[in-house]
Amino acid sequence: MNTFASLSVRISRLTRATLLASAFAAGACIAYPALAQDTKAADTTAYTLAKRVFKTGDVNRYKLGMKVHLGDMESIVNLLFRETIQDAKPGGEFTALNQFETASANIGGSEQDLMAFLPTVTVMRDKAGKLTNKTEGGIDAASAQISGMMQSLSTMQEAYLPKTPVKVGDKWKVSVSTTGPAGGAQKSAGEATLVGTEIIGGVKSYKLKVIAEVDNKEQDVKAHTESTMNLDPDSGKLLKMLSKVDGTAGGMKVSQELELNLVPTEKAAAAPVAK
Repeated sequence: MNTFASLSVRISRLTRATLLASAFAAGACIAYPALAQDTKAADTTAYTLAKRVFKTGDVNRYKLGMKVHLGDMESIVNLLFRETIQDAKPGGEFTALNQFETASANIGGSEQDLMAFLPTVTVMRDKAGKLTNKTEGGIDAASAQISGMMQSLSTMQEAYLPKTPVKVGDKWKVSVSTTGPAGGAQKSAGEATLVGTEIIGGVKSYKLKVIAEVDNKEQDVKAHTESTMNLDPDSGKLLKMLSKVDGTAGGMKVSQELELNLVPTEKAAAAPVAK
């Protein structure tokens, strides 16, 4: 059995069942320090948090790191991928091509390059707002996990935006119900808070915190997630997210930490072109 297959067996149940939660939850856990505000005075501005705006030709590079503890096993995965918006319509339809540039895993102390196992993933949204994806290349075990993750990451923040303008400290309920990649109704419900603004890569971003519970009875997964997300106020693009997930999968205790960062433009320009 190759290392990626081993990764799938050991962590896929939590990863697949809590992937969306990790994405929106991918913020911070309680252990993260309090946010530093841009000014000492209380911010009473009412902010409008808009959905992501897709533009044909836009290219974004992201670094994604995940650390998963399942029982006594620790697995660490690091990915660098490029997202290219191949087509975008005013009505919200888009086609985004995701290509991996580097990918590695450390599973129980064993290192492996994952590039040969990973597919390219194309994510599409139609006029009705339905998201779908297709993969090319890679192996089935990798595609089953990666395709759902890339689809979730493209628009995952939209499900947690408030319907009206909010001020710093305002809270609102969030709830998402989807079908898990391995089947079963996957439900995430909790509360989001606008905790302030923060400079990320020179951009004054909106910073959200989300605390939620994830439940997928068919996959026997229950988890508690705490997270933060930094959003670009103009494009709605995700700039950074951190998350922590604690729960059980198949009766085993599992914890997961995830960090996603948009690579600054100047560094992205120096990165190798994906194959």
